[in-house]
Amino acid sequence: MRFIARLGLLVGVVAVAAAVLASVGGASSAAGKGRSAYAHLMPTAAGEDATGLAYFQKKGDRLSFWIVVYNLDPSSIHAEHIHGPNGSCDPSKSAGVVVPLPDLEADANGVAWASGSLSLAQASIKQVLRKGFYVNVHEKSTADGTGGGITCGELHRSPH
Repeated sequence: MRFIARLGLLVGVVAVAAAVLASVGGASSAAGKGRSAYAHLMPTAAGEDATGLAYFQKKGDRLSFWIVVYNLDPSSIHAEHIHGPNGSCDPSKSAGVVVPLPDLEADANGVAWASGSLSLAQASIKQVLRKGFYVNVHEKSTADGTGGGITCGELHRSPH
C-alpha cells in the first residue's frame, strides 16, 4: 500500500514539475534571449532513494531556479548547490561549489520544492548552465555541515 501511495505522489510531483517547466519554457521564449538548463536528479549511493528535477534559466546576471526532490526523509533539510566547472556526479570528478542555493525543506511526505532567483554579479563564474556543472543535494543542511550528496544531476542545455 505504501508503494501505491509513493507512486501516486511521484506521478503528482512529475506532473507539477512538467507543468512548471512547460510554462517557464514558453515564457522564456516570449520574454527574450536567455540560457536555460535542466538536470534529472538521481540517487548518488546505494540505499539512497532521493530523486527529482531541476530547471534553471539565466538572463544577464540573474539565475532563476525551480527544483523538486522527493523520497526524502519527512521534514528533513538539505543543502543544495551548483558545482563545477569540469565536474560531474561521478565522485572521482567532483568540483567545488560555484552557486550555493537555498536549503530544501521536505514536507511530511518527503517532498521538497523550491524556486527563486539570485544574482550572479559577484560570482567568480557567471555561466554555470553548461557541461561540467551539476546540481548536488546534500544529506544535511548548510548549518549542519551539508554531509555527502544524496542526489545529483548534471546540467544539460535546454533545446530552446
